[in-house]
Amino acid sequence: AVQAMSRSGNRRELLYGPLQYGVVFVLTTLLFWTNSPVGIVALMILCGGDGLADVIGRRFGHARLPLNPNKSWAGSIAMLLTGFVLAYAYLALFIGLGVLNISLIGAFIPVLLIAISATVVEAVSGADMDNITITVTALGVAWLLIDGLGVWDVPFLG
Repeated sequence: AVQAMSRSGNRRELLYGPLQYGVVFVLTTLLFWTNSPVGIVALMILCGGDGLADVIGRRFGHARLPLNPNKSWAGSIAMLLTGFVLAYAYLALFIGLGVLNISLIGAFIPVLLIAISATVVEAVSGADMDNITITVTALGVAWLLIDGLGVWDVPFLG
C-alpha cells in the first residue's frame, strides 16, 4: 500500500503528498461547492495536471528545467496541457448540465492563465509542498482575476 501511495516507497512520504492532497481536495470542495468555477479549475489542475506531470516526467523527462533539476520540461508541459484541458472540459460539462451559469468562451483566457501560473509554481516548488502550492496558486490567481482585476465575471466563492 505504501508503494502505491508514495513516489519513493518511504512510509514517511505518506504524511506529505497523499495527506496534503486529501486535505486540499476536501477543503477546496467544501469552500467552492456552490456556483463558482474556481474549485473545479483548481482541482482539475491539481488532479489531472500535476498527476500526469509526474507520470510523463518520469517516463519522458530527460530534459530538466534550469531552475529545478528535479523537474522536467516534459512533466511541466504535461501539467500545463492536461490541467488546462481538464479544467476547461469540466467547466464545459458543468455549464452543459446547467450547474454553472457562466460563459465558456469567457473562461478560456482565465483558465489558461491559472493553468500557466500553477505550472510555473509547480516547476519551482519542492515535491513535498506541490499539492498545496498548486492549489493555493490556482485559487489566488482566480481571486486576482475575479476580484482583484475584474477580468473574469464569475463568483469567487459562490
